[in-house]
Amino acid sequence: SFTKLVIVNESGVPVPYPNGIPMPAQTPMFLEISQSRKIESYYLKPEELWKIPYLKRPMVIIPMQEQEELFQKLKLLFPNGKKEKINNINVYELK
Repeated sequence: SFTKLVIVNESGVPVPYPNGIPMPAQTPMFLEISQSRKIESYYLKPEELWKIPYLKRPMVIIPMQEQEELFQKLKLLFPNGKKEKINNINVYELK
């Protein structure tokens, strides 16, 4: 099973829970909680990419907004990973 990491690269009002993540992340968090009763994914802002090496692998990194620049940064940080299309969404996969 993959660890899911959502990069919240959309602007919005920071919400206190969890950790000042911008408002656009609240919808996927709500959907996740309604299905599993807890948040099972990690949510990070683009400036927090440095936290990724400390998370479990294998991992799928899902940007809320597709940005080629973000995929290029991920490729520099994790050259063993690769951009994949899962359910019509481009993600970065680390095994």
